[in-house]
Amino acid sequence: MVDSNKTVLVVTPHPDDAEGGAGGTIVKWANEGNKIVLLVCTNGD
Repeated sequence: MVDSNKTVLVVTPHPDDAEGGAGGTIVKWANEGNKIVLLVCTNGD
């Protein structure tokens, strides 16, 4: 669990990996009032 009003950094190698692997958790954190920052480590290939 993440405390609300925090910034959560989600690091992923490909653009769709975060949604596929942790989408439900990311939505939960956002609904709890947290700011979500998504860092994609490739150019999308």
